[in-house]
Amino acid sequence: MAVLRIVFCGEEYVLVGNMESGGAIAKRDDYENFRPSYAHLYPDGTIWCRHETIGRREDIEVLGESDAKPTDEAVTEMLTAFLCGDWNPWR
Repeated sequence: MAVLRIVFCGEEYVLVGNMESGGAIAKRDDYENFRPSYAHLYPDGTIWCRHETIGRREDIEVLGESDAKPTDEAVTEMLTAFLCGDWNPWR
């Protein structure tokens, strides 16, 4: 899956997906540690955050590809919690 460095509303984020199909918009650290995303870009071009439209695809500036990926510790923690029935991404 592609991860892009973007600027939205004057802040730098990563877009986990692509500009055409959409994807999660998150701070790099949140993505790398499996924390919830800030917003989501939908295929129709709208950007939603907490049940509200906060922008459109045209409001995003793409800076290029990102090398961000989930950390090994975050993957291990998530898988362990998931397998034990105790995974809560909003902790």
